[in-house]
Amino acid sequence: HSRIFYFANGGDEELYIGSADWMARNLDRRVEVVVPVLNPQLKTYLKDTVLAAYLRDNVKARVMNCDGGYERPAMEPGEELFNSQLFFEGPNSSPAVGNVHPLKSTRLWSKNN
Repeated sequence: HSRIFYFANGGDEELYIGSADWMARNLDRRVEVVVPVLNPQLKTYLKDTVLAAYLRDNVKARVMNCDGGYERPAMEPGEELFNSQLFFEGPNSSPAVGNVHPLKSTRLWSKNN
């Protein structure tokens, strides 16, 4: 799975990609790496396609509650099911950046968009 870190920074966006899960079992026994993404086309693809798909997922995604438990994301009335894993099995699977099929609807950061 993708390890993408996005910081809006008041319009001075930064994007980083990283290696494995940041879990104790990984961090205690090996070195994990995070690097900045500097290429503008790759930044756009990662933010507008990859992150948008993961944040739109209402089939496989889970939201962590303040008590550490997980639940499925709430769906709006009439909202279509969207599985990010299936999305990337189609024409968006490792595409050349110029050939990406963007999402019709991106529900980033808020369920009110």
